[in-house]
Amino acid sequence: MITLGPRGAFGAQADSQVTVDAVPVDLVDTIGAGDAFGAALLAWPYEQGALEVDLRLGQADLESALAYACLAAAITCSRPGADPPWKGEMAADPST
Repeated sequence: MITLGPRGAFGAQADSQVTVDAVPVDLVDTIGAGDAFGAALLAWPYEQGALEVDLRLGQADLESALAYACLAAAITCSRPGADPPWKGEMAADPST
């Protein structure tokens, strides 16, 4: 997994590659965005019941996990300080 800042994120496995767009927001502060991205990327498989011993995801799940992580980073960038979103905020649209 690679974060691409305002261009989104890229993920690859042996049999698939996925690129997702960033969630557009009014940028306030980028501090903590990478941490929020990483935490959300780790939380997504648990929340979706997709934890497997080999930690592999299908292409659609990989894309969903990256999109979820990009949303967490976007929400973090939409406010001052390293203030990552709470779980309940993850369904919110950060561009509003």
